[in-house]
Amino acid sequence: MSTRDKYIEMAKAQLDEWNATIDKLEAESKKEKAEMQLKYETQVKEMKVKRDELQEKLKKISGATDDAWETLKDESGKLLDQMKGTLVETKEAFLAGLNEKK
Repeated sequence: MSTRDKYIEMAKAQLDEWNATIDKLEAESKKEKAEMQLKYETQVKEMKVKRDELQEKLKKISGATDDAWETLKDESGKLLDQMKGTLVETKEAFLAGLNEKK
């Protein structure tokens, strides 16, 4: 398996994990009050936009030349980092919201 294939496989696995997290956060947000629901829905939308951008980059990587794939890898790496940061922030905000209710 080439480095490119391994990278794509790793990124797709990360996307699958994040999709599950997004789905869980989305479901949990529906149980919250309208104010909190709006906050979480906004964050979930942001995560979905980044996820979609990353999926598009992965499609481009699959068909890219060797030189182009390195550039795309760097770009998708930045998206992976942004997505991870957004997920962490959203989860922390969600947990903080739950703690405030107690």
